[in-house]
Amino acid sequence: MKCMLKTALIGGVTLLLIVMLWPCVVQPPSSVRADSGGIRTFSFVNDTSETIWAGSSGNPGFPAPAGGGWEMAPGSTFSVTVSNNWQGRFWGRTYCSFNGTGTGRCETGDCGGVLKCNGAGGATPASLAEFTLDGADGQDTYDVSYVDGFNVPMTISPIGGASPRAGDHYWCGVAGCGTDLNVGCPSPLRIIDSSGRTVACNSACNAFNTDQYCCRGNYNATNCKPTTWPVNYAAYFKSGCPDAYSYAYDDLTSTFSDSGANYLISFGPPPGGGKTVVSTGGGGVTGAPPAIVMPQEHMAFAENNPNSATTKITSGPFHVQVTSAGSGALHFTFTPDGWSPGAVTIRYDALGGAMHESQMSNEDGSWQYTANNLGQKGPVAYWFSFQQDGVQYTTDSCAVWTSS
Repeated sequence: MKCMLKTALIGGVTLLLIVMLWPCVVQPPSSVRADSGGIRTFSFVNDTSETIWAGSSGNPGFPAPAGGGWEMAPGSTFSVTVSNNWQGRFWGRTYCSFNGTGTGRCETGDCGGVLKCNGAGGATPASLAEFTLDGADGQDTYDVSYVDGFNVPMTISPIGGASPRAGDHYWCGVAGCGTDLNVGCPSPLRIIDSSGRTVACNSACNAFNTDQYCCRGNYNATNCKPTTWPVNYAAYFKSGCPDAYSYAYDDLTSTFSDSGANYLISFGPPPGGGKTVVSTGGGGVTGAPPAIVMPQEHMAFAENNPNSATTKITSGPFHVQVTSAGSGALHFTFTPDGWSPGAVTIRYDALGGAMHESQMSNEDGSWQYTANNLGQKGPVAYWFSFQQDGVQYTTDSCAVWTSS
């Protein structure tokens, strides 16, 4: 898709207008290369439904644009300039709270609890837009990377620069995509906050820290292949966003090039791609990739007792115990029978209200979770998801009563 950027003064406010053309990249009115004097411009747009706190950092020897961070309300734009040979990265931070001095924290992408990252990188998992300008043969290289996980959709569109080449998708093309990969993220990779909201989708390397998933040690560019992993988690990211890095050596289908361009970085889809609704833990997000990349099976509970405040369930490979944890609270214990699931997710629904989802904590081989604020005495439906021997299982729902 090819676009033209214009500005207009309306009511004293300068607005960025994106006019669609055909067929390849975002292009300025003059169709010229970036200033030959050595200045490049990065333009940003927040095309999601949530506020994004952008972060920036330069590679060693290069500064962090705009002090390393700024806030972007939904629909807002922002621009920074860098040197012609700048190298570095940008990312989005989500669910942040800062005071008047710029101190606070973010649920994802946090850079030490400050608005201005000042050269510090963002905490993983976080989506990255990475750049090397005026590199080998005077070319720019750029990519969107989910190697360290995903927290918000990102796309990179060149402005001006070189002419497209017929049949070369990775020359002056759009990197990344507008898909929200938090929706459908495999349970072992989900990062869930205290409210039960999925705020990020971790990488397999971060989640399991093995040489094979991290492509280190004996696993190099030649033999680190996701198809040989215990579970091909990279396929989830690649199927949902083919033009972004899904693992460390995903270069051939993820690295884009141009020459002398400026760049538009969108939190969300590229211009004309439509608004991305950022997941808040529920469904309803359009454009989500397949929910799980591993086999799935349904597992029935051996018992379903909705009339007791305390219930014990035995179901083949695991045991479940639910006990009262005070008024309007329940404590869940999930105990595997001689095996380790890697991660267990509990979902529960109190009195027909909103569904909550949280990762349980592993305490000496039993997985624990306390659900609070369940309301007055009444039934609570709950079920579990876990992985065993490469198969993702989801149990049917059971019910238990809260105490009054």
